[in-house]
Amino acid sequence: MSAVIDQLEVGDSLQWFVTRTEMTHYALRTPGVAVAIVEDRAAFRATVVVAVTDALARTGRTLVMPVEVLVRTVEALHDGATTQSLLEPAALPDGSLQRQILALLMDTDVRTTTRSGRR
Repeated sequence: MSAVIDQLEVGDSLQWFVTRTEMTHYALRTPGVAVAIVEDRAAFRATVVVAVTDALARTGRTLVMPVEVLVRTVEALHDGATTQSLLEPAALPDGSLQRQILALLMDTDVRTTTRSGRR
């Protein structure tokens, strides 16, 4: 699992991240925009939930937490860690914090399931 995490492209360009952040701030002040952004993010998360669920099933693993919670946690981690990396690139190279925490989450929250379904 850690080899896969090490290969992830998790960084955002500064321009894209600033645009996304400004849209989020605008949505917080504009309910109609908020609805659209929430729907868009929910659709994205639903796609990721399906991918994670399929991967877990293929590898015979289960999560300690609901998949939806893991996906929201990773989304929040990405947003916050990207902000820190863009502000402090020397201290936190692009994607480094996401990789470290994602590896920790996966080591902590994934369990191997036996063929009978028990751990």
